[in-house]
Amino acid sequence: MPTIEILNPLGVRGWDRLVLEFPGCTIFHSAAWARVLAESYGYAPQYITLKKGGRLLAVLPVMEIQSFLTGRRGVSLPFSDLCPPLVQDPSFLEPLIEAAISHGKIRRWKHLDLRGANLPSRPFCSYYGHHLDLAPGERKLFSGLKSSHKRNIKKAENEGVAVSFFRSLESVRSFSRLNGMTRKKHGLPPQPFRFFRKLHEHLISKGKGIVALAAHRGKTVAGAVYLNFGKTAVYKYGASDPAWLHLRPNNLVMWESIRRYARKGFDLLDFGRTDLDHDGLLRFKRGWGGEETILHYHRFDMATSRFVESETGPKNSHTLMKKMPEPVLRGIGMMLYRHMG
Repeated sequence: MPTIEILNPLGVRGWDRLVLEFPGCTIFHSAAWARVLAESYGYAPQYITLKKGGRLLAVLPVMEIQSFLTGRRGVSLPFSDLCPPLVQDPSFLEPLIEAAISHGKIRRWKHLDLRGANLPSRPFCSYYGHHLDLAPGERKLFSGLKSSHKRNIKKAENEGVAVSFFRSLESVRSFSRLNGMTRKKHGLPPQPFRFFRKLHEHLISKGKGIVALAAHRGKTVAGAVYLNFGKTAVYKYGASDPAWLHLRPNNLVMWESIRRYARKGFDLLDFGRTDLDHDGLLRFKRGWGGEETILHYHRFDMATSRFVESETGPKNSHTLMKKMPEPVLRGIGMMLYRHMG
């Protein structure tokens, strides 16, 4: 009979090799991503696994978050757009989720958050997802782009924008600077630089990610961070200097990144999640010729022993934060991100 084990992937030799055997595995299932989250925010990895005879049959990655602001929670996984349970057979999903709930009650979690689990219950919240098949090759990929994206790529090229790829800590610093501008524009605090430093240390510098930066006349005007694992790449973060958006550098960054991953033999580029009402970002992601899906997040409330739906409220904080100086927003990010998860 299969047995349930609670594992920390950081202590399991050959973890990445084990999870790469599952279809649908991404960078968010890797040991390196677990290490980034644990060292950046102090989260405790408690991965729920189903094993038989030493063979891994199913795994649900979970981080325990302990916060005086948001309580003790289990999240699969924090700051991960999509981290579905990995199962060798669909019949393993139910006992895996039941084991996670039982573990959560023992640990006295407020709730368990699941991001991408295929469950029959109503979701807590939903997002759009987009992914692009890279197999057709550069010529067909370009022909599949929306006409406005093609024009914007040509415009950026004609204006002298050039995209380069890096794995240095300095490139991460350059992106972090742009990220601060973009987050302020949207009324959000930027991620603390400690997180980006860990991203560089455990992923980017080890070949599991890349920083794409667009420059115009010697000035960095846009960039993106991509993560990769197996044959799948993930567009994790994008940012730009608002003063140079008329050059359309973001379009060129994405196109050159698509070309790069296609040439290196990757099968898929995942564009991450998008809010259902984020029209601008949706237009951008829809224009690359990929497939659109709906990503469901589920929340199991331990007190009521049931899956619950989100209670949405006003988002006035975004308007207030747009008016704050960038250093203040960075300070807020350093204080609050570990509690947000």
